[in-house]
Amino acid sequence: MTSWNYFKTRFGRPFVLSAHGLFKLRQKRWSLLTYLSFLISIPFLAEGRHDATFSLDLRQFGWKARNSHSFRVDYSNVTFLSDSLLLVIVNQKSFVEPLAPETKVVPNSKLFIFDLHRREVSRTADVPALQLPQSVLATRSGKFAMLSIAGLQLCSAQLDCGTALHTPGPMAVSPRGSKIIIGGYAGTRQTLVDADTMKPIEELPGGESVIPGDIALLVHKENYLYLQKDHTQVPLPLSVFPAQFVNDQLIVGFRERNGAVVFGSDGLLRYTLAAKNGLRNREIVFTTCSSGTRFVISESGYTKGNSLVHFFDIDQARPLNYQRIRVVDSDTGRIVFDKTLDPGAYLTWPALSPDAHTFAMLTNGKVEVFELP
Repeated sequence: MTSWNYFKTRFGRPFVLSAHGLFKLRQKRWSLLTYLSFLISIPFLAEGRHDATFSLDLRQFGWKARNSHSFRVDYSNVTFLSDSLLLVIVNQKSFVEPLAPETKVVPNSKLFIFDLHRREVSRTADVPALQLPQSVLATRSGKFAMLSIAGLQLCSAQLDCGTALHTPGPMAVSPRGSKIIIGGYAGTRQTLVDADTMKPIEELPGGESVIPGDIALLVHKENYLYLQKDHTQVPLPLSVFPAQFVNDQLIVGFRERNGAVVFGSDGLLRYTLAAKNGLRNREIVFTTCSSGTRFVISESGYTKGNSLVHFFDIDQARPLNYQRIRVVDSDTGRIVFDKTLDPGAYLTWPALSPDAHTFAMLTNGKVEVFELP
């Protein structure tokens, strides 16, 4: 027996560890550490596959980060006008920085179109967009709807806008871009609008949350969801909120105990997608595309650890520390893009191209574009 040998008892059975045995144990220990490191790195390796094709810094277009001198709310967002044209709006509101003495109105937002094929900004314009979420959304045929100070306007890819329909916000657009729902803030009445003509189709009652589809409507009232078609409402068996049309046949919604649920217009469940357990102050946003072949789930909130550390933040005024963005195949539920991030001061805004093979997201003043299989 050498001086460095020693005895141990393991699982009730004694064994001798020699110098050779110690070397073997060290080998096994490093092999185990290597294996564990590999397992831990798998999620990060999976995220690494999603490398952006290119990115665009919006600071050159006037986007400003939050700082100690000003509290900014960021309403900037991105939306696809076509598979090759990306519309971006820089729309921010500061609650501290005073307006210049000669300024009588809120400063204009910066609107520009990015050509993905040429990888260059093709057009820019200053627009009086309302400082609201989703003040600019794509409709169809390369056009988009904008909520401006004048009202709801239909604009072209040349950034020419038509006569305004005088109506308040907010705004939602159907997956194929043929219908718009406008209004509904603080329980006010909503209006269904034809996206091609900007003419009202139907006045909807207040107190209900109405989500536009291209051939039907989703009506959420009294914690129940109804499918409305030809002025007839049919209750759906799954009570979910929020909810969104994926296409004419599928609807996606959220249930706290199930996560995201996808079901048909017949009410039959197709599949579910699990949500993160224990997420506090959870926010769910669904984004669709005109082809209806894929959709985006954005899930954000506070993790358990963050909530424990900041238990004193009763008002939950701190930034959310968790956001997961998934692109999902509509028919199968297969995840084709999955990214988890700490959003910081501003949540990431996602967008899908009409053919669902290009994905863009706006994160803290930077637009990133990804090619999807």
